[in-house]
Amino acid sequence: MKVIVVGPPLVKQGSGIGWIKHNIVSALKSVGNDVWSVCSHSSNAGSIVASTIISKESRDDNDIVEVDEIIINAQNAAVHWEEIKQLVKPDVVICLGEPEQNWFVIGEERDPKVKTVFYYLSEAKTMNRYIPIKNHAGVYEEESLDVSVLFSEFDLVIPATPVTTIALTKDMKMSDSNISDHLTPPVHTWEVSSEKAIQYRRAVSIEPTCKVYYCIAMNTPRKRLDQVMIYFTFHLLKKPCDKLVIHSSPHGATDLVAAAQRLGIVRNLRINTKISKDTMEGVMSAGDEFISLPAAEGYGLPLWESLVLNKKVIHTSVGYPQEGLSKLRGKHVTLLDAPNPYFYSIGNQAWYAISRNPEVIKTGISKKGDYDLEDIVNTPSQFREKFIDLLRRKEIIVS
Repeated sequence: MKVIVVGPPLVKQGSGIGWIKHNIVSALKSVGNDVWSVCSHSSNAGSIVASTIISKESRDDNDIVEVDEIIINAQNAAVHWEEIKQLVKPDVVICLGEPEQNWFVIGEERDPKVKTVFYYLSEAKTMNRYIPIKNHAGVYEEESLDVSVLFSEFDLVIPATPVTTIALTKDMKMSDSNISDHLTPPVHTWEVSSEKAIQYRRAVSIEPTCKVYYCIAMNTPRKRLDQVMIYFTFHLLKKPCDKLVIHSSPHGATDLVAAAQRLGIVRNLRINTKISKDTMEGVMSAGDEFISLPAAEGYGLPLWESLVLNKKVIHTSVGYPQEGLSKLRGKHVTLLDAPNPYFYSIGNQAWYAISRNPEVIKTGISKKGDYDLEDIVNTPSQFREKFIDLLRRKEIIVS
């Protein structure tokens, strides 16, 4: 069968949707499907950027994935999508990410022979999204669209978590006829060791007696790295040599260097702009605690990667992590309550005062709970096997 997978660019490692997309492509190719990858990207001009062969290696079982990835201009995605469909003539289209990134897949004249699937990773709290809709003159304009209207057009919606399932069926009042059982994403199992910890600390000049806190996140308003830095400064920083290691871009919603200067933690901050296997395993080996304080979160891959390695975690009480962490047995978790950050920043003194002392909802190791970690995470091989089994049971693919 010919399958198109729509979503962010493929990546063979990391913690974003591109890593999940890589595993979906790997799963589909492993059972003989002809797979194409499509990426909608706002920075690309022109119609369709020339497709390139991308070779990706899975850390799980060392298989090689070769797939055409077509990058299209997001502003004209609907036009490009028609060209791609004519080029590939797919039997199945699988989307992942946010609804507004994939709106163009469902057109006014849908081909009933093409099966469509949406793997939904969000916490699904927002029912209305602004999505380009064609007006009476044939011009695409942004309009508010109920997400449930979009999802009802898909043959199958796969929620990533139990919380997402509840949000779709109860909060959005969607029929469960086209909603499957939830399927949690694949989680990296990084190789860590005391030797790698020593090597990393030595390479970045961190003394053995000092603590290392680490954060892995995009520098966007929702990830609020300014709050991570504030919490580190006022609640975690105990010794002059303690470090906060942030894997992200130094510029974005938060200017990390400027924020560090204002907080007086320039010597305590290390910014990693490239996430390589060696860097990730060095940080994961040397790190004492993972910290993430997002305003909204879907699944939160770095969080679960850290828990698999038995690290302590600090997280806000939002999205799926709140549901999973609050009921997780045997792991050291600190849950914080924090207000929505979208209208505030580190430069706003009122927000600054609030964020210095967030309410601690939970801290310590839970001996009682509904979940073991194995109930919440999948290895890459488990995810691929379950994903294919789900598509077969729902008669989406027959290979």
